[in-house]
Amino acid sequence: MKYCNIFESNTADNTKLEIMIKDLSSPTSVQYRKLIVGMDVGIATDDNTKLLRAKGYDDLCVSRSNLKAYEADTSCVTVMIKDKKLKPRELLKVRVENDNVHYLWLRFMQKH
Repeated sequence: MKYCNIFESNTADNTKLEIMIKDLSSPTSVQYRKLIVGMDVGIATDDNTKLLRAKGYDDLCVSRSNLKAYEADTSCVTVMIKDKKLKPRELLKVRVENDNVHYLWLRFMQKH
C-alpha cells in the first residue's frame, strides 16, 4: 500500500520532517513492511537523511552532493526512459567507494 502527502514549501528542518513522518506512518503497519520516504531536493539535507536512517527508514531523494569519484556499477543494466515530453533519459547505477548509499546517474540524452 502507498501513502503520500505533499507538504508546504520551506520545510527543510528536522522538526518538521519528524512531524511529516509521523503523519505519514500512522496509517501504515511498519511491522511487516520496509518504509521508503521520497524527498525532493529542498528537504533532502544530510541531517534529514541521517534522521530517517536513524529511525529505520530508507529514503529516495535527489542528492545535493556533487559526486567526484564514482564508477558505473557494471553488475546493473543501464535503463533508457523517456520523460513526459518524450525526451530520452538514461539511468545508470553508480558506486562511490566506502559509501553504502545507492546512487542513480541521470543522463539527459540528445535526440538526433
